[in-house]
Amino acid sequence: MQPFSIHVFNAQPFERKAEPVMLGIPFAMGELSEAAALAVRAPDGQRVPSQAKAQSFWNDGSVRWALLRFLADLPASAQTNFEVCLADGIQEPRAASREPVQQLKVAFRLTRASIDTGALKFDLDGGTFRGFEYVRVPAREGEQGWRIAAQPDPEGSLYALDQDGRRYSAEWGKVTAFELEELGPIACRIRIEGELASQQGEALLEYDLWLDAWVGRADVRAFL
Repeated sequence: MQPFSIHVFNAQPFERKAEPVMLGIPFAMGELSEAAALAVRAPDGQRVPSQAKAQSFWNDGSVRWALLRFLADLPASAQTNFEVCLADGIQEPRAASREPVQQLKVAFRLTRASIDTGALKFDLDGGTFRGFEYVRVPAREGEQGWRIAAQPDPEGSLYALDQDGRRYSAEWGKVTAFELEELGPIACRIRIEGELASQQGEALLEYDLWLDAWVGRADVRAFL
């Protein structure tokens, strides 16, 4: 595989450090044997934190589409060019790479997940999805540990209202899938599939929800 460039533009008038970047990349048959071989270099040549996952394959087993994630330092109101290459083609000492300061920790069980990004902790209940539970953030300056930012709340769950104002909630509907789709050094993705139902159990619609948590970030990206 030949190295190629990715251009990332920061439209904001301020610098963005360790900004999550995610994109899908197609490959020709036989070009890439495994997605884990991909790496990303910053303009100064240093390797940046990244991870990649194969999304589909060619008949010969090589990667057809890969989902690439990396953390980018982006100057204000400017374009930054990154290079995607093979990790074994980077000739640099390990100390020269930009490893994230925190670690992403995920404890995933059959019906429950606990996520710790280093800047945010929260739980998800795959049995009765009620949104984010036991949300914790770092303690205030001068304090130690973590403090509770939000408790489980039925009003915080995914819901919809019909034309008569009747509420249909994920808390009252069935959860049909609860999966850890991706887990790497910088990001994880959890998929929740279920239905919105009334308190009496009458289903209104089905949904698929993907939640992305990134190391060192206090926000979670949701795709519905």
